[in-house]
Amino acid sequence: MRKMKRKILSLILSICLCFSLIACGNQSTAPTSSPTKSSEPNDVSKETPAAPSNDETNDVIQEPDSHDELVKLAQQEGKVVVYAITSRLKEAAEAFEEKYGIKVEYSNVKDKEIYTKVTTEVSGNTAGADVVVVHDSYRVQSQLLATGYCFSQTPKSLKSVIAKEYQDPLIWYFGLKNFLYNTEFNDGKPPFDNIWAVTDPKWAGSYYFKDANSEGGNFNFLTMLTNEKWSSKLAEAYKAYYGKDIEIPEGQTAGHVWIKMFLENSIGSDSETTMAEDIARKGQSKQWFGWTAFSKLRALTDTTQFAIDAIIDCEPFSSYLQPVYILITKNTQHPYAALLWTEFMYTDVAWAPYGEEYGSYNVISTLVHSDGYTLDYWLERAVVDDPIYIYESRADMEEFYNEVYYSNH
Repeated sequence: MRKMKRKILSLILSICLCFSLIACGNQSTAPTSSPTKSSEPNDVSKETPAAPSNDETNDVIQEPDSHDELVKLAQQEGKVVVYAITSRLKEAAEAFEEKYGIKVEYSNVKDKEIYTKVTTEVSGNTAGADVVVVHDSYRVQSQLLATGYCFSQTPKSLKSVIAKEYQDPLIWYFGLKNFLYNTEFNDGKPPFDNIWAVTDPKWAGSYYFKDANSEGGNFNFLTMLTNEKWSSKLAEAYKAYYGKDIEIPEGQTAGHVWIKMFLENSIGSDSETTMAEDIARKGQSKQWFGWTAFSKLRALTDTTQFAIDAIIDCEPFSSYLQPVYILITKNTQHPYAALLWTEFMYTDVAWAPYGEEYGSYNVISTLVHSDGYTLDYWLERAVVDDPIYIYESRADMEEFYNEVYYSNH
Protein backbone atom coordinates (compact mmCIF):
# COMPACT_ATOMS: atom_id res chain seq x y z
CA MET A 1 0.00 0.00 0.00
CA ARG A 2 2.81 2.41 0.92
CA LYS A 3 4.65 1.69 -2.34
CA MET A 4 1.43 2.18 -4.36
CA LYS A 5 0.92 5.59 -2.72
CA ARG A 6 4.46 6.53 -3.57
CA LYS A 7 3.96 5.53 -7.22
CA ILE A 8 0.76 7.57 -7.46
CA LEU A 9 2.51 10.56 -5.87
CA SER A 10 5.42 10.24 -8.29
CA LEU A 11 2.99 10.07 -11.27
CA ILE A 12 1.10 13.16 -10.13
CA LEU A 13 4.33 15.07 -9.63
CA SER A 14 5.55 14.03 -13.08
CA ILE A 15 2.32 15.25 -14.72
CA CYS A 16 2.56 18.55 -12.82
CA LEU A 17 6.14 18.96 -13.94
CA CYS A 18 5.19 18.38 -17.58
CA PHE A 19 2.47 21.06 -17.45
CA SER A 20 4.92 23.42 -15.78
CA LEU A 21 7.48 22.93 -18.54
CA ILE A 22 4.84 23.45 -21.26
CA ALA A 23 3.67 26.67 -19.61
CA CYS A 24 7.17 28.03 -19.33
CA GLY A 25 8.35 27.06 -22.80
CA ASN A 26 11.89 25.78 -22.68
CA GLN A 27 12.69 27.54 -19.43
CA SER A 28 12.83 25.63 -16.14
CA THR A 29 13.52 26.60 -12.58
CA ALA A 30 16.12 24.47 -10.79
CA PRO A 31 15.67 23.91 -7.07
CA THR A 32 18.19 25.60 -4.84
CA SER A 33 20.87 23.38 -3.37
CA SER A 34 20.00 24.33 0.20
CA PRO A 35 16.95 25.62 2.06
CA THR A 36 16.36 29.35 1.88
CA LYS A 37 17.77 31.30 4.81
CA SER A 38 15.52 33.79 6.58
CA SER A 39 15.18 35.58 9.87
CA GLU A 40 12.27 33.31 10.75
CA PRO A 41 12.75 29.72 11.93
CA ASN A 42 13.26 27.52 8.91
CA ASP A 43 10.65 24.82 8.17
CA VAL A 44 12.51 22.25 6.09
CA SER A 45 9.30 20.49 5.14
CA LYS A 46 8.28 23.63 3.22
CA GLU A 47 11.58 24.92 1.93
CA THR A 48 13.16 21.61 0.95
CA PRO A 49 11.07 19.68 -1.62
CA ALA A 50 9.62 16.58 -0.01
CA ALA A 51 8.81 14.74 -3.23
CA PRO A 52 10.66 11.43 -3.53
CA SER A 53 12.73 11.00 -6.68
CA ASN A 54 11.71 7.34 -6.99
CA ASP A 55 9.84 4.57 -5.20
CA GLU A 56 12.75 3.81 -2.89
CA THR A 57 12.83 7.01 -0.87
CA ASN A 58 10.64 9.38 1.07
CA ASP A 59 13.52 11.72 1.85
CA VAL A 60 12.47 15.14 3.06
CA ILE A 61 15.91 16.71 2.78
CA GLN A 62 17.36 16.56 -0.73
CA GLU A 63 20.76 15.16 0.08
CA PRO A 64 23.32 15.76 -2.68
CA ASP A 65 24.79 12.71 -4.40
CA SER A 66 28.31 13.78 -3.45
CA HIS A 67 29.29 13.32 0.18
CA ASP A 68 31.79 16.15 -0.19
CA GLU A 69 28.91 18.40 -1.24
CA LEU A 70 26.91 17.34 1.84
CA VAL A 71 29.86 18.25 4.04
CA LYS A 72 30.21 21.61 2.26
CA LEU A 73 26.54 22.46 2.72
CA ALA A 74 26.66 21.40 6.38
CA GLN A 75 29.74 23.54 6.99
CA GLN A 76 27.95 26.52 5.47
CA GLU A 77 25.20 26.04 8.07
CA GLY A 78 27.89 26.11 10.76
CA LYS A 79 26.26 24.14 13.56
CA VAL A 80 23.83 21.42 14.58
CA VAL A 81 21.62 21.31 17.68
CA VAL A 82 21.12 17.89 19.27
CA TYR A 83 18.74 16.83 22.05
CA ALA A 84 19.30 13.32 23.42
CA ILE A 85 18.10 11.10 26.25
CA THR A 86 21.67 9.91 26.69
CA SER A 87 24.55 11.67 28.43
CA ARG A 88 27.32 9.95 26.50
CA LEU A 89 27.50 11.96 23.29
CA LYS A 90 29.96 14.57 24.52
CA GLU A 91 32.98 12.84 23.00
CA ALA A 92 31.11 12.33 19.74
CA ALA A 93 30.23 16.02 19.62
CA GLU A 94 33.87 16.99 20.17
CA ALA A 95 35.05 14.57 17.48
CA PHE A 96 32.43 15.85 15.01
CA GLU A 97 33.49 19.46 15.60
CA GLU A 98 37.15 18.54 15.13
CA LYS A 99 36.52 16.58 11.93
CA TYR A 100 34.11 18.95 10.18
CA GLY A 101 34.54 22.32 11.89
CA ILE A 102 30.80 22.36 12.66
CA LYS A 103 29.70 23.35 16.16
CA VAL A 104 27.53 20.86 18.06
CA GLU A 105 25.12 22.25 20.65
CA TYR A 106 24.30 19.10 22.58
CA SER A 107 21.78 18.83 25.42
CA ASN A 108 21.05 15.77 27.54
CA VAL A 109 17.29 16.03 28.17
CA LYS A 110 15.29 13.77 30.48
CA ASP A 111 13.10 11.20 28.77
CA LYS A 112 9.73 12.67 29.78
CA GLU A 113 10.85 16.25 29.11
CA ILE A 114 12.32 15.80 25.65
CA TYR A 115 8.98 15.15 23.92
CA THR A 116 7.32 18.21 25.46
CA LYS A 117 10.35 20.36 24.64
CA VAL A 118 10.47 19.29 21.01
CA THR A 119 6.71 19.50 20.37
CA THR A 120 6.53 22.94 22.00
CA GLU A 121 9.39 24.28 19.89
CA VAL A 122 8.22 22.83 16.60
CA SER A 123 4.53 23.66 17.05
CA GLY A 124 5.53 27.22 17.93
CA ASN A 125 7.95 27.37 14.98
CA THR A 126 10.71 28.21 17.42
CA ALA A 127 14.32 27.38 16.60
CA GLY A 128 15.53 24.48 18.73
CA ALA A 129 16.75 20.97 18.06
CA ASP A 130 17.81 19.79 14.63
CA VAL A 131 18.24 16.18 15.75
CA VAL A 132 16.58 14.27 18.59
CA VAL A 133 17.72 10.93 20.01
CA VAL A 134 14.83 9.21 21.81
CA HIS A 135 13.69 5.74 22.84
CA ASP A 136 10.02 5.50 23.81
CA SER A 137 8.37 4.01 20.71
CA TYR A 138 4.91 5.15 21.77
CA ARG A 139 5.86 8.79 22.27
CA VAL A 140 8.08 8.76 19.20
CA GLN A 141 5.16 7.62 17.08
CA SER A 142 2.33 9.57 18.75
CA GLN A 143 4.04 12.86 19.63
CA LEU A 144 6.80 13.23 17.05
CA LEU A 145 6.06 11.25 13.89
CA ALA A 146 2.25 11.12 13.67
CA THR A 147 2.12 14.85 14.36
CA GLY A 148 4.70 15.62 11.69
CA TYR A 149 6.91 17.41 14.21
CA CYS A 150 9.80 15.13 13.33
CA PHE A 151 10.73 12.89 10.44
CA SER A 152 13.17 10.08 9.86
CA GLN A 153 15.79 10.12 7.14
CA THR A 154 18.65 7.72 6.52
CA PRO A 155 21.75 9.34 4.99
CA LYS A 156 22.58 7.98 1.55
CA SER A 157 25.86 6.48 2.76
CA LEU A 158 23.95 4.24 5.21
CA LYS A 159 21.00 3.09 3.11
CA SER A 160 22.81 -0.01 1.90
CA VAL A 161 24.45 -0.63 5.28
CA ILE A 162 21.48 -0.52 7.65
CA ALA A 163 18.74 -3.13 7.18
CA LYS A 164 15.58 -1.59 5.73
CA GLU A 165 13.45 -2.64 8.69
CA TYR A 166 15.56 -0.32 10.87
CA GLN A 167 15.28 2.75 8.62
CA ASP A 168 11.66 3.82 9.02
CA PRO A 169 11.89 5.21 11.60
CA LEU A 170 15.67 5.17 11.78
CA ILE A 171 17.02 3.11 14.68
CA TRP A 172 20.48 3.78 16.09
CA TYR A 173 20.69 0.86 18.49
CA PHE A 174 18.68 -1.42 20.75
CA GLY A 175 18.92 -1.45 24.54
CA LEU A 176 18.34 -4.81 26.24
CA LYS A 177 16.26 -5.77 29.28
CA ASN A 178 16.25 -9.15 31.01
CA PHE A 179 15.42 -10.81 34.27
CA LEU A 180 18.57 -10.58 36.41
CA TYR A 181 18.86 -13.00 39.32
CA ASN A 182 20.98 -13.69 42.40
CA THR A 183 23.39 -16.55 41.66
CA GLU A 184 23.93 -17.71 45.26
CA PHE A 185 21.00 -20.11 44.88
CA ASN A 186 20.27 -23.17 42.72
CA ASP A 187 24.01 -23.70 42.11
CA GLY A 188 24.09 -20.43 40.21
CA LYS A 189 21.63 -21.66 37.58
CA PRO A 190 18.65 -19.53 36.47
CA PRO A 191 15.59 -20.01 38.70
CA PHE A 192 13.32 -20.83 35.74
CA ASP A 193 13.25 -21.45 31.98
CA ASN A 194 9.58 -20.71 31.26
CA ILE A 195 8.30 -17.14 31.65
CA TRP A 196 5.08 -18.37 33.29
CA ALA A 197 7.15 -19.38 36.32
CA VAL A 198 6.99 -15.78 37.55
CA THR A 199 3.21 -16.21 37.90
CA ASP A 200 3.65 -19.24 40.16
CA PRO A 201 2.63 -18.55 43.79
CA LYS A 202 6.03 -19.83 44.97
CA TRP A 203 7.70 -16.75 43.48
CA ALA A 204 5.22 -14.19 44.83
CA GLY A 205 7.05 -11.26 46.36
CA SER A 206 10.43 -12.48 45.08
CA TYR A 207 10.99 -10.20 42.09
CA TYR A 208 10.98 -6.54 41.17
CA PHE A 209 9.41 -4.59 38.32
CA LYS A 210 9.77 -0.85 37.84
CA ASP A 211 6.40 0.88 37.59
CA ALA A 212 5.67 1.39 33.88
CA ASN A 213 4.28 4.85 34.61
CA SER A 214 7.84 5.97 35.29
CA GLU A 215 9.45 3.72 32.67
CA GLY A 216 7.83 4.05 29.24
CA GLY A 217 9.79 1.11 27.85
CA ASN A 218 8.04 -1.20 30.30
CA PHE A 219 4.66 -0.07 28.98
CA ASN A 220 5.78 -0.76 25.42
CA PHE A 221 7.10 -4.19 26.40
CA LEU A 222 3.82 -5.16 28.06
CA THR A 223 1.79 -3.78 25.15
CA MET A 224 3.70 -5.96 22.70
CA LEU A 225 2.77 -9.08 24.69
CA THR A 226 -0.88 -8.58 23.70
CA ASN A 227 -0.32 -8.79 19.95
CA GLU A 228 -1.16 -11.96 18.04
CA LYS A 229 2.41 -13.26 17.83
CA TRP A 230 3.30 -13.05 21.50
CA SER A 231 -0.15 -13.97 22.80
CA SER A 232 0.01 -17.17 20.77
CA LYS A 233 3.49 -17.99 22.07
CA LEU A 234 2.42 -17.24 25.65
CA ALA A 235 -0.60 -19.54 25.33
CA GLU A 236 1.69 -22.38 24.22
CA ALA A 237 4.17 -21.70 27.02
CA TYR A 238 1.32 -21.64 29.56
CA LYS A 239 0.28 -25.16 28.60
CA ALA A 240 3.91 -26.32 28.78
CA TYR A 241 4.26 -24.93 32.31
CA TYR A 242 0.84 -25.58 33.86
CA GLY A 243 -0.12 -28.68 31.84
CA LYS A 244 -3.46 -27.32 30.66
CA ASP A 245 -4.92 -24.85 28.19
CA ILE A 246 -5.03 -21.23 29.26
CA GLU A 247 -8.40 -19.64 30.08
CA ILE A 248 -8.62 -16.16 28.58
CA PRO A 249 -11.29 -13.65 29.70
CA GLU A 250 -13.45 -12.20 26.95
CA GLY A 251 -11.84 -9.24 25.21
CA GLN A 252 -8.36 -10.13 26.44
CA THR A 253 -5.39 -12.19 25.24
CA ALA A 254 -2.92 -14.61 26.79
CA GLY A 255 -0.67 -11.57 27.12
CA HIS A 256 -3.21 -9.88 29.40
CA VAL A 257 -3.42 -13.02 31.56
CA TRP A 258 0.36 -13.18 31.96
CA ILE A 259 0.64 -9.46 32.71
CA LYS A 260 -2.05 -9.62 35.40
CA MET A 261 -0.49 -12.61 37.16
CA PHE A 262 3.01 -11.18 36.74
CA LEU A 263 2.07 -7.85 38.33
CA GLU A 264 0.20 -9.53 41.18
CA ASN A 265 3.35 -11.42 42.16
CA SER A 266 5.80 -8.55 41.67
CA ILE A 267 7.27 -5.93 43.99
CA GLY A 268 7.27 -2.38 42.67
CA SER A 269 10.45 -0.33 42.34
CA ASP A 270 11.29 3.28 41.51
CA SER A 271 14.91 2.67 40.48
CA GLU A 272 16.41 -0.05 38.34
CA THR A 273 19.87 0.63 39.82
CA THR A 274 18.61 0.10 43.37
CA MET A 275 16.60 -2.91 42.20
CA ALA A 276 19.66 -4.57 40.66
CA GLU A 277 21.72 -4.01 43.80
CA ASP A 278 18.96 -5.44 46.01
CA ILE A 279 18.76 -8.51 43.78
CA ALA A 280 22.51 -9.11 43.63
CA ARG A 281 23.59 -8.46 47.21
CA LYS A 282 25.36 -11.50 48.69
CA GLY A 283 24.32 -13.30 51.85
CA GLN A 284 20.55 -13.08 51.44
CA SER A 285 18.12 -15.69 52.76
CA LYS A 286 16.02 -16.09 49.61
CA GLN A 287 16.31 -15.98 45.83
CA TRP A 288 15.66 -12.58 44.26
CA PHE A 289 15.32 -11.55 40.64
CA GLY A 290 13.90 -8.63 38.67
CA TRP A 291 13.18 -7.15 35.24
CA THR A 292 15.82 -4.53 34.49
CA ALA A 293 18.43 -3.26 32.05
CA PHE A 294 21.07 -5.80 31.06
CA SER A 295 23.65 -3.02 31.42
CA LYS A 296 23.34 -3.29 35.22
CA LEU A 297 25.10 -6.63 34.99
CA ARG A 298 28.52 -5.22 34.16
CA ALA A 299 28.76 -2.79 37.07
CA LEU A 300 27.66 -5.39 39.61
CA THR A 301 29.82 -8.26 38.35
CA ASP A 302 32.91 -6.08 38.71
CA THR A 303 32.61 -6.08 42.51
CA THR A 304 32.86 -8.70 45.27
CA GLN A 305 29.68 -7.57 47.03
CA PHE A 306 27.27 -8.94 44.46
CA ALA A 307 26.34 -12.25 42.84
CA ILE A 308 24.27 -11.71 39.71
CA ASP A 309 23.60 -13.01 36.22
CA ALA A 310 20.92 -12.79 33.52
CA ILE A 311 18.27 -15.30 32.50
CA ILE A 312 19.09 -15.73 28.83
CA ASP A 313 17.22 -18.81 27.62
CA CYS A 314 13.55 -18.86 28.55
CA GLU A 315 10.29 -19.75 26.78
CA PRO A 316 8.80 -17.97 24.92
CA PHE A 317 11.07 -14.96 25.53
CA SER A 318 13.83 -13.96 27.89
CA SER A 319 14.39 -10.38 26.89
CA TYR A 320 13.11 -7.11 25.47
CA LEU A 321 14.91 -4.96 22.89
CA GLN A 322 14.06 -1.27 23.14
CA PRO A 323 14.91 0.80 20.03
CA VAL A 324 16.73 4.12 20.27
CA TYR A 325 15.75 6.39 17.36
CA ILE A 326 17.45 9.26 15.54
CA LEU A 327 14.96 11.82 14.18
CA ILE A 328 15.20 15.24 12.54
CA THR A 329 12.81 18.05 13.46
CA LYS A 330 10.37 19.52 10.95
CA ASN A 331 11.70 23.05 11.46
CA THR A 332 15.39 22.20 11.54
CA GLN A 333 17.57 25.23 10.94
CA HIS A 334 20.51 23.10 9.83
CA PRO A 335 19.17 20.21 7.72
CA TYR A 336 22.45 19.24 6.07
CA ALA A 337 24.36 19.37 9.33
CA ALA A 338 21.57 17.25 10.82
CA LEU A 339 22.05 14.62 8.11
CA LEU A 340 25.82 14.69 8.53
CA TRP A 341 25.47 14.29 12.31
CA THR A 342 23.05 11.39 11.82
CA GLU A 343 25.63 9.68 9.63
CA PHE A 344 28.37 10.37 12.18
CA MET A 345 26.37 8.62 14.91
CA TYR A 346 27.13 5.31 13.18
CA THR A 347 30.92 5.70 13.35
CA ASP A 348 33.26 3.89 15.74
CA VAL A 349 34.02 7.17 17.51
CA ALA A 350 30.39 8.00 18.33
CA TRP A 351 29.53 4.40 19.19
CA ALA A 352 32.55 3.71 21.45
CA PRO A 353 30.95 4.65 24.84
CA TYR A 354 27.95 2.40 24.07
CA GLY A 355 29.91 -0.52 22.66
CA GLU A 356 31.88 -0.68 25.89
CA GLU A 357 28.81 -1.35 28.02
CA TYR A 358 26.59 -4.40 28.26
CA GLY A 359 23.24 -4.54 26.53
CA SER A 360 23.62 -2.00 23.70
CA TYR A 361 23.48 -3.35 20.14
CA ASN A 362 23.96 -1.13 17.11
CA VAL A 363 21.97 -1.95 13.98
CA ILE A 364 25.30 -2.06 12.12
CA SER A 365 26.74 -5.38 13.23
CA THR A 366 30.38 -4.41 12.66
CA LEU A 367 30.20 -1.86 15.47
CA VAL A 368 31.57 -3.55 18.59
CA HIS A 369 29.48 -5.00 21.43
CA SER A 370 31.79 -5.70 24.35
CA ASP A 371 29.51 -8.14 26.18
CA GLY A 372 30.15 -10.82 23.55
CA TYR A 373 26.56 -11.02 22.29
CA THR A 374 25.12 -9.82 19.00
CA LEU A 375 21.83 -8.23 18.00
CA ASP A 376 20.92 -11.34 16.00
CA TYR A 377 21.43 -13.50 19.08
CA TRP A 378 18.91 -11.48 21.08
CA LEU A 379 16.43 -11.14 18.23
CA GLU A 380 15.80 -14.89 18.62
CA ARG A 381 15.01 -14.45 22.32
CA ALA A 382 13.50 -11.01 22.69
CA VAL A 383 10.27 -9.08 22.37
CA VAL A 384 10.87 -6.15 19.99
CA ASP A 385 8.81 -2.99 19.57
CA ASP A 386 6.36 -2.56 16.71
CA PRO A 387 5.82 1.24 16.88
CA ILE A 388 2.52 1.16 14.98
CA TYR A 389 1.02 -1.58 17.15
CA ILE A 390 2.17 0.23 20.27
CA TYR A 391 0.74 3.51 18.97
CA GLU A 392 -2.63 1.86 18.41
CA SER A 393 -2.74 -0.28 21.58
CA ARG A 394 -0.81 1.35 24.42
CA ALA A 395 -3.68 3.46 25.75
CA ASP A 396 -5.68 0.29 26.37
CA MET A 397 -2.67 -1.31 28.05
CA GLU A 398 -2.17 1.70 30.31
CA GLU A 399 -5.77 1.43 31.50
CA PHE A 400 -5.46 -2.31 32.06
CA TYR A 401 -2.07 -2.01 33.75
CA ASN A 402 -3.04 0.76 36.15
CA GLU A 403 -6.11 -1.10 37.30
CA VAL A 404 -4.05 -4.22 38.10
CA TYR A 405 -0.85 -2.58 39.33
CA TYR A 406 -2.41 -0.16 41.79
CA SER A 407 -4.67 -2.87 43.16
CA ASN A 408 -1.57 -4.78 44.23
CA HIS A 409 1.07 -2.15 45.08
